[in-house]
Amino acid sequence: MQRVVVAGFLGAGKTTLLLELAKRYTEAGFKIAIIENEAGQQGIDGAILSSAGYQVREIYAGCICCTLQGHLTTALDDIYDNYHPDILLVEPSGIASPGMIKDALWNHKKGEQGTLSLLMLLDLARLAAIQEKASFFIERSLQDADIVVLTKTDLVAGPVFGEAEAFIRLNNPQAPIVRLDYRDAGTLSALINHISHFHARQMNTGNQVFDSFRYFTAVSREQTGSVARRLGSEELRKYLAEILQGIAAGLRDAGKPLIGHIKCLLKPVGAGYLTASLLDYDNTIYHGGELGALEGDYAFRINAVLVDFEKEKLERILTQGLETFPRGPSGFPGGFFTAHSAE
Repeated sequence: MQRVVVAGFLGAGKTTLLLELAKRYTEAGFKIAIIENEAGQQGIDGAILSSAGYQVREIYAGCICCTLQGHLTTALDDIYDNYHPDILLVEPSGIASPGMIKDALWNHKKGEQGTLSLLMLLDLARLAAIQEKASFFIERSLQDADIVVLTKTDLVAGPVFGEAEAFIRLNNPQAPIVRLDYRDAGTLSALINHISHFHARQMNTGNQVFDSFRYFTAVSREQTGSVARRLGSEELRKYLAEILQGIAAGLRDAGKPLIGHIKCLLKPVGAGYLTASLLDYDNTIYHGGELGALEGDYAFRINAVLVDFEKEKLERILTQGLETFPRGPSGFPGGFFTAHSAE
């Protein structure tokens, strides 16, 4: 069985790449399983992957390199015993230590042992900010990487590539570097070729523990409810953007930089979903998912993982965002949303 770890800092594009890899592998006739890990109690990325039709084993409330190591073993046993995939894709949370995860996969001896590779995604659009605020994470992750994948390459100019590659080589002189651009299908093919021919080395991280939660704060909130009338996807996208912009305003008022990832998921009982993500204070909202319209019951989730932020303040700001949701889009009369429960 081929095993691929898709790692990277918060918001680097891990789930997007995972979906693209899963699609390519499935089209080629391979059977795929996915282990999805998120730092919060409520899963968003796992719901996205499941909606795309892939077998997903979700692990919540920590990072699989430390607090949930036992759960990772349970997930691996479950997949080996009951699913027998050709390829296992593992997406750790954006605060997990990739090398320790790779060690856990290496040392898991159940079933046939195939290739194992660790992809480290590097977000070029936020490289300078991440180097400044989370260098401890990025440098160690690059050292453990087998293949480095540059993401959001369409958002940066030429000099950034040279700076990024010099930074990578300081920490990892040997790993192949792939510039990923989804507008060019050949870049994804090149990455898959690297994965297919890679013979991994054992990381030997031993007992070294990377305590992610010493540096990061993770908070999740969820609400279920119903809508009184049908709302189209464009109305809903604008509304999710309003919610995230309100949360960003609360974070800015707290006087802290936004280094991390805030994302939300709106999912009806039936098919489809919408997501929205915020990575910085410039209010650029990244939208994802497909949903023709929302009517009837829904689930709304918010996850936030930030560097150096007080947990009580973050909990209060996210709770306010959750409480805002039933009011409906600005300019609309109230009463469209009815909240049933929140946690």
